[in-house]
Amino acid sequence: MKIIEITDNLFVIDQKASYTCGLVLNDEVILFDSCLDASNAKKIDKLLGKSVKAIFHTHSHADHVGGDFFFHNKYRCEVYIHKNELSFLTYPYLEPSLLYGGAAYTAITSKFLKAEKVESAKPIDLATQILDDLNIEIIDLPGHSPAQIGFKIENILFVGDALFSEELIEKYKLLYLFNPKEYYKSLEKLEKLNFEKIIFCHKGILSKNKSTNVIKINKEHLLDIYNKIYKYADGNTAEEITDILINELDIHINLDLISLINSTVKGYLSWLESDNKLKVYYDKGVRWKQM
Repeated sequence: MKIIEITDNLFVIDQKASYTCGLVLNDEVILFDSCLDASNAKKIDKLLGKSVKAIFHTHSHADHVGGDFFFHNKYRCEVYIHKNELSFLTYPYLEPSLLYGGAAYTAITSKFLKAEKVESAKPIDLATQILDDLNIEIIDLPGHSPAQIGFKIENILFVGDALFSEELIEKYKLLYLFNPKEYYKSLEKLEKLNFEKIIFCHKGILSKNKSTNVIKINKEHLLDIYNKIYKYADGNTAEEITDILINELDIHINLDLISLINSTVKGYLSWLESDNKLKVYYDKGVRWKQM
């Protein structure tokens, strides 16, 4: 774990698996996302050597909010997130349950999908004055999660999981997306934004020019999966399509990953339906047919 300086006040904490962003305010620090768990939070805390004033979140997934409990208990720092994802912090059982489509079973409630709760978390609307004073802009980037946001700080974009590296796409072969259609629109928004650098959690620090190709790779990945699901949808359920994709893409699975993939497939099916390419029907299961 190490600190990478971006500007005089802005820095990135390299946690190997992901990046966390921070802003120095004299003897305190504001974090943008935290980390997976208390163990990682303690390492970050030691590395910083400063008290944490507040945590602003891009989204509510456990690998981004799992350290909140430690920082809040130690520093009584405020924790902020988009109002539409607030419930996932105060009642983290919602995240694995959303993936599953009902009350989550035990195997998908590990720290990777279910963080420690922070009951005092607040909607980011209440931090408007703080952000304005620091000249930090909020940018809506939904898709990976229902209400993901990014932050523009000193002409640097921190976008959480609104963008993924080519290496990560090649490794996992299918990105988890709550709403692929909205994610695609967010990629188009990123293409049009002006910035000096973009930072994303998994995992990159890129100039505006270099980000163009990575955004293109993300868009191509989405369209590839979109077309695959359209091809396999005719007469199949979401679970059957998931199984076909797992085999075709040679994905090594566990129960967490199956839940992530199946949820993503359903998001693509919704996109295809909205494009009038698929229609849903029931025949010994909820099935899809091509229009």
